[in-house]
Amino acid sequence: MGDRERQAATHQVEVPGITEKVLASHLREMEADGVVRRVSYDEVPPRVKYSLTEDGTRLNGALAPLAAWGRDRSTVRRLGEETT
Repeated sequence: MGDRERQAATHQVEVPGITEKVLASHLREMEADGVVRRVSYDEVPPRVKYSLTEDGTRLNGALAPLAAWGRDRSTVRRLGEETT
């Protein structure tokens, strides 16, 4: 998510296979936990944007090493399967 505001549809594209209902549920949970900020605009059609809070930005930084480990492990496992 980063520091930018994004619409929920953007997240759907970045997380293939997630349904709109599941995405909305997770975004509501993260908003309740103080990780994301939700801004709704009084427009037709309705528009909602999400961005990370300060806590969300810190959490993102804390999880970055775990995400890197997961990507590295996935690559190593994939390469191991290709050589067998």
